[in-house]
Amino acid sequence: MIKKLLVQNFQSHEESELELHPGVNILSGQSDSGKTALLRALDWALNNKPQGDDFRREGSDTTEVHVDMDTHLVKRWKRKTVDNCYGLLDKAEADDEDGGYEEFKAFGASVPGDIAEAVNMMAINWQRQLDAPFLLSNTSGEVARMLNQIVRLDVIDTALSRISAMVRDNAADARTAEGTLKRLEQDEEGFAYLDGLEPQVEEVEQKFFRKSELTAASNRLKGAMDEIQSARDQEQRATKTLEAEDLLLEIEALAEVRHGAEIRERKLTEIGRAVKRHREAIRMTRGATECEGDVRGLESLIKRQEEQQRAEERLSELITDIYKTESWLKELKKQIKPLEKQLEGTCPRCGRPLK
Repeated sequence: MIKKLLVQNFQSHEESELELHPGVNILSGQSDSGKTALLRALDWALNNKPQGDDFRREGSDTTEVHVDMDTHLVKRWKRKTVDNCYGLLDKAEADDEDGGYEEFKAFGASVPGDIAEAVNMMAINWQRQLDAPFLLSNTSGEVARMLNQIVRLDVIDTALSRISAMVRDNAADARTAEGTLKRLEQDEEGFAYLDGLEPQVEEVEQKFFRKSELTAASNRLKGAMDEIQSARDQEQRATKTLEAEDLLLEIEALAEVRHGAEIRERKLTEIGRAVKRHREAIRMTRGATECEGDVRGLESLIKRQEEQQRAEERLSELITDIYKTESWLKELKKQIKPLEKQLEGTCPRCGRPLK
């Protein structure tokens, strides 16, 4: 219920305050004294009607209307600037009625939802000055619709329709559930033999548990085998390393033998050159002996022939040794080649290429 109305700068009212009492309130006065303007100000505050600025009092900047209701205070104001607002104050939550309004913007002809909910007034609550008598000038259908709105029969009809639809849906669901239950009961009879399978199920569960244990043991065994294989691989790598070191030592020994053979071969070459020079000296000596006929030269020649004979015997022995050494070197080279292939032409100790 509206308890008080305060109007400022609305048409002829510069500032008017109207207190209302429970029941019927009558406004009386001369024509054009502002009675209708008060109703129009209340309509503007609660229903956002009329639109525009024609209702603003001439010479004023701001128009305000305050409506004091049982539970709320509603404030409506409009300035020449962009302000066109509503204010709402809940008396149950407010400590001070002079402040704490919750502000809402007014757009077009609509009323903010919070304001409309707080006011809780519909079209049937308004009877304007030039409106026809309430319900007396309406048709029977319009009167029925109006009464339906008053007692909210439309809500009851909607609720009954929804309830009927829910009952039909529930009945259909119940029939479907009954059919499903019967079908399941029939299917259940076909599974009666399952009661006798409990010992077999227990046995299968035990086997499954045993299988899990065996699987875990198999995984542990596999892990151990992997570790053994890893150790074997490391052992093989170590063995190959040792074999490579032994092979390197053998190659080094063969290289030393080969080096010694090369030295002996060079010495034999030098001996052969010395023998050649000696033979040349003997030839020259023979020529000198024939020319001089000296006995001492002949004795020297004989001595030299004896030395030459011994040198030739020594040379023959050396030549035999050379042939043997060359044969041994060839055989040694045959043994070195596969060893060099195994080492891929690189020394495993120092990393230098083998020559």
